[in-house]
Amino acid sequence: MTEEGEHSRSPDECAQAGLWEVEPLYYSIPGRSDRSRRGKAYRKRADGEICCFEAHDGIVYKPGDSVYIEATPSDPYIVGSITMFKMEND
Repeated sequence: MTEEGEHSRSPDECAQAGLWEVEPLYYSIPGRSDRSRRGKAYRKRADGEICCFEAHDGIVYKPGDSVYIEATPSDPYIVGSITMFKMEND
């Protein structure tokens, strides 16, 4: 369940209002040899659910968003939909 005003605010505004917590994290992009990237996971304070992710380039991803996924050279892109976020440690 979303709290009132959550959809009309940016992730940073939700964090400043005390609705969400910001968790900085580092990730790598498969197939790329360059260094790790820094992003932010935004969690709802009420239940700890990750509600969106901000990538190193400032793009914010939320459940329901459509995304292109790099696949194989013969079929270079797949279009997918984000259903949820799950944190894993490597």
